[in-house]
Amino acid sequence: MIKSHSFLDGNKRSGFVTAALFLESNGYQLNATEEEAALQILALADSRLSDDELTAWLKANCEKKG
Repeated sequence: MIKSHSFLDGNKRSGFVTAALFLESNGYQLNATEEEAALQILALADSRLSDDELTAWLKANCEKKG
């Protein structure tokens, strides 16, 4: 969603919110700051970050709730 530009505007925001909701619905909490998350999403959108690198970052910045 972030890289495919599905919408005229809001692709990065929509992609991030979708990922965060997916993680939350599966029992995980993202612990990164808003600034850290924004930098990662911008890097993904600009192809400076690969899908695998984002996956590794999410794993490093999430924890199982409960």
